[in-house]
Amino acid sequence: MKVRLPSPYIPHKPQPKQLAFLAYDGLEAFYGGAAAGGKSDALLMAALQYVDIPSYAGMIFRRTYADLALPGALMDRARAWLVNTDAKWERETHTWSFPSGAKLSFGYVQTPGDKWRYQSSELQYIGWDEITDFPDDDAYVFMFSRLRRLEGSDIPLRVRSASNPVGIGAAWVKERFVEPAEGEKTKGIFIPANFHDNEYIDQEAYYDSLKELPESTQKRLIDGSWDEVEDSAFPEFNVNVHVIDPIAIPYDWRRWEGMDFGVSNPTAWYSAALSPDGHTVIHGEYYSEGLISKHASAILTYRENAWGQPQLALCDPSIKSRTGFGTSGVGDTVHSEFSKNGIYLIPANNDRRVGRVRISELLRSNPSLAYPPYHRASGTLGSPGLFITSNCKNLIKQLTIAPLDAIEGETVDPFWETKYGHGIAAMRYLLTARVYPNKRDNSPQGRSVRQWKAWPQQAEPYG
Repeated sequence: MKVRLPSPYIPHKPQPKQLAFLAYDGLEAFYGGAAAGGKSDALLMAALQYVDIPSYAGMIFRRTYADLALPGALMDRARAWLVNTDAKWERETHTWSFPSGAKLSFGYVQTPGDKWRYQSSELQYIGWDEITDFPDDDAYVFMFSRLRRLEGSDIPLRVRSASNPVGIGAAWVKERFVEPAEGEKTKGIFIPANFHDNEYIDQEAYYDSLKELPESTQKRLIDGSWDEVEDSAFPEFNVNVHVIDPIAIPYDWRRWEGMDFGVSNPTAWYSAALSPDGHTVIHGEYYSEGLISKHASAILTYRENAWGQPQLALCDPSIKSRTGFGTSGVGDTVHSEFSKNGIYLIPANNDRRVGRVRISELLRSNPSLAYPPYHRASGTLGSPGLFITSNCKNLIKQLTIAPLDAIEGETVDPFWETKYGHGIAAMRYLLTARVYPNKRDNSPQGRSVRQWKAWPQQAEPYG
């Protein structure tokens, strides 16, 4: 495998995984996963591959300038590699200039507005170190607009990134490079690496130090697992316990719904049912972008053909004041637009802390509650109060990856929920209503619709 490595700027031989990373000349590549796999060196090597060509310009990003300037971080590492070469450091612009005229710069995007600092840049290489520190892909995608080269140039246009499966942005990075959403494809290539791929460290001593960490952190840093969540908002959630096969909801279960509205973001809508034994089952999911008329039509169809008619549909209280996006006229609210389309909504409790506590309560094992007949552990004690059917794929995924707010530590991270956690928001609205089960009635009279008419009076706000 022939790889471009201009001497003397790259001081040591790449290891096999790094070599594969450097040899790839496609648009996107992501390197890393587990700890100490040589990801920072790989990013810097890739940035230096074309510095002997006059028109070349590259830039490497971290989330903050402080991250860039840390001892041992990429800016410090670049200095160690280049200080004794003919490259020159320009302190004011954080740029290395090479005799060819090529340049390698360092930048940061700490806030959404920081990306505009680079709107006039013309780059052939963009590197993102510890990309999971970025909460979303906004800056990452924006910088593709800065990727260009001169007509006839042989320099490949490359976007390269590296990280461990930790940080607030792990969800979007996983979806882009490791495990795409259903029906989507990964972008570029993913080259997984771990400390066994790094011959320059004491592997045994490093392994011993990693074994001192919590088990979930070990799985991320030793095994490179993207299924473990740092500071998970719902550590109680277990797919093997809480996810069940779809079931037919019996007539004597109470039914209700919760929704989180979006236009450019998805609208998330869930149907739930409460059994006479006290188990809540979320059994229906609608998750789609679009206008109110589209959502309303879909929900009415779901109710008719699958979910059954709810006695209550809960929503974000703010939609009573937000302008609607329907065709009924200017000034209608989201709430009134849904009403005109045959969907009647009741404002829910929007306290994020109360919502998370309520979800966690229902996910916890109850020593006095037996598993229901439709669960694989039927009849044994210790059942949680909440199950989710396997067709609710977006909600299951979001429960698995939802991060805790790093500042308050008592809610789902609000930035993440607003951007990615629409299912979690709808679930909060759904479950922050106190709903009381029917007494089981197996008589023919029990099927009477009268049984349901008291429903709205038997639901009250939680918290």
